[in-house]
Amino acid sequence: MDPIAGAWVVAYPCQDQVSSDANGHFAVECAVPFDSIAVHAPGYVVAVHLVPENGHLDLALVPLSFDLDAVEVSANAAPEREAVALPTGDFMDVLDATPGLASMDLGAGLVQPVVRGLFGSRVAVLEDGVPQQGARWGADHGALIDPDLYAASAWVPGSGQIQLGPESQAGGLRFQSAPWTGETAQTTTAGWTARSGDLGLKAFALHTRSDSTGLFQAGGSWSAFGDRNVPQSQFSYLGRTYSLPEGRLVNTAGRSGHALVQAERPRTGSGTFKWVVRAGDVRQGLFPGIVGIPREGDLAPDGNRHDVALPLQHASRLLATFKWTRLPDGLPEFRSHTASFAWNRRLELAPPHAHGWGPEPTSPISLELQEWTAFAEGLRKAAHGHVGWQVEALALQANGWEFLVPDHRRLRASSWWSNGTWSARFDGVVAAQNAHSEPLYNAEGTVIGTDVRSVARTWWVPGGTLSYEHPFTWGTGTTGQLTASASTRAPSNYEWGAFGIHHGTFRFEQGNPDLKPEQTLEGRFNLDSRVHQDALRIHIQGFAALHRQFIHLAPSASFAPIVHAGQVYAFRAVNAFRSGAEASLAWRRGPSRWTLDASALGQWELATGLGLPFTTPLQARVGWEHAPPSQKWSVAGGIKGIAPAWIVARNEAATPGTVLFDARFQRRGRHGVWLVKGHNLLNTAWLDHSSSYRALGMVAQGRWVSCSYQLKINH
Repeated sequence: MDPIAGAWVVAYPCQDQVSSDANGHFAVECAVPFDSIAVHAPGYVVAVHLVPENGHLDLALVPLSFDLDAVEVSANAAPEREAVALPTGDFMDVLDATPGLASMDLGAGLVQPVVRGLFGSRVAVLEDGVPQQGARWGADHGALIDPDLYAASAWVPGSGQIQLGPESQAGGLRFQSAPWTGETAQTTTAGWTARSGDLGLKAFALHTRSDSTGLFQAGGSWSAFGDRNVPQSQFSYLGRTYSLPEGRLVNTAGRSGHALVQAERPRTGSGTFKWVVRAGDVRQGLFPGIVGIPREGDLAPDGNRHDVALPLQHASRLLATFKWTRLPDGLPEFRSHTASFAWNRRLELAPPHAHGWGPEPTSPISLELQEWTAFAEGLRKAAHGHVGWQVEALALQANGWEFLVPDHRRLRASSWWSNGTWSARFDGVVAAQNAHSEPLYNAEGTVIGTDVRSVARTWWVPGGTLSYEHPFTWGTGTTGQLTASASTRAPSNYEWGAFGIHHGTFRFEQGNPDLKPEQTLEGRFNLDSRVHQDALRIHIQGFAALHRQFIHLAPSASFAPIVHAGQVYAFRAVNAFRSGAEASLAWRRGPSRWTLDASALGQWELATGLGLPFTTPLQARVGWEHAPPSQKWSVAGGIKGIAPAWIVARNEAATPGTVLFDARFQRRGRHGVWLVKGHNLLNTAWLDHSSSYRALGMVAQGRWVSCSYQLKINH
């Protein structure tokens, strides 16, 4: 039988309440002897069982069923059927373990999701429906997210997703806060994790109080991580060999902190008012070889794996969201209005130096980006269709002696409609940037002219999306959906106006003000099948997409002037074809469960047939888990195979394949859960095709083992 997660369990007579975890396990106790427990789960008959004190019991729930006469269905609006829930845990580990997803390797403090080979401004990151703007400044900036402070997360694949906005050509990741249900409960969840490999430490706590008057939640997390370990003693870059005496990358340590305060209260009549405030801060060192050409002395161990020195990056953010909902009495509809305001700041600090001729800077701040954003949304869901509107505004100010992108502004207004089969969204984007120039020096340090880095520009871009969804049923245990969409995406201000050196890739990036909106035609399918009385479950999803004016950053044969040295990488538009699929199979026999997860991706430029960057190779993982129902422990292991990267871009090199081993042990105690996990158990040296370190010939993170404990207290 399959476990039921989230079942509500009530013990009598003390009426202590708990819920089951993802494995269907729960532990309940009373201060006085109890006589029975009641189990409630959506879609199942309520079960009441007599149980002895300190007893163990396996419960089976009967699916709820009804015998109905013929019913005429007038409603056609359906919930989102393509969203895939993400498990809890270390977020980078979760991304890398989910078929179709990956995490770009920016360090343990920042997350840059790669969705089917796309990243950056093509991937929407939503918090309670609000897009997170920070991290749209290129490939080497990540989002500040801690999933431990959210109630749920999911990823939605593909373009044409109406509510995700036009930035979601690859789809998006959604994070949701805890909802108010009206139930009376007060819980505190806390946990800690210690990890070898980078000597990482993390602790978090989240308190939730809910009753008939509303919900209040507050929590925070803190983590520290040391220098990364890599299973190699040397690497080669630009024909030179460098040594790593202790097999670790110096100055890759850091720390991060996140905080949350949330409240939700019923409004007069039907509905609620909700506000959420989130804050995040990450400070992380930058490996000297990432910022520029390293010197051997820069790679010598510094004696403390947790020290952070120049160069480094520091990211901060503050987000406030307000949401009003209305549920009119007697009307089958839902209305909501959302307003959100956010501040993001990104600092990159490096030893002051001049890029060629001219005076040295007096400040270590090489780059400062401050961003203010506002977002508003109105939504009405009814039986015969959904309608909504969105307004999104952004203002960014750039400072520092290493120019990257000019000050700019951006405004988007969208309206959309959906009836569950057909969906349409209409977008209007207005973007503008300021002019920027710097003195031009000669070898003697004399100003001989003006270096114009950007000119004032304004762009007006219309766009939209049209999508068709066709759900289907095949036999008695198979359901699925076919989706076709046509969508456009306006270039980002970064793609239009970049004109400077980019830390993280040590290159000079050249924007293209003549870029036009990207146009995409995409077809998708997903299929879920349950056979042999749910003993075998199959989930398959795939896509094929044609892109016109696909914006791609490619190297050129020229170099920037000596004052701003670096190879020029220019944004250009190409026509491209992308296709891929993901599959998950799970077979349960008794207390054991076997799984197979696989993904394949192909991305080509049509004119030349060359691959597009960050095309992840074919991957497959075979896993096994043993969880005796009468015990409180489980053990699991897996083997992941990664094929050689055959599809490579013009400036990429092929990477060999590898095999990685992992293991996990979980033990449920009286009050909490112990979890021990191991990754890359054989300490295999392998090149991650989606990692920025691969360009340096540096292998991915070596073996690590983590031990964590999570406690949940019902007050």
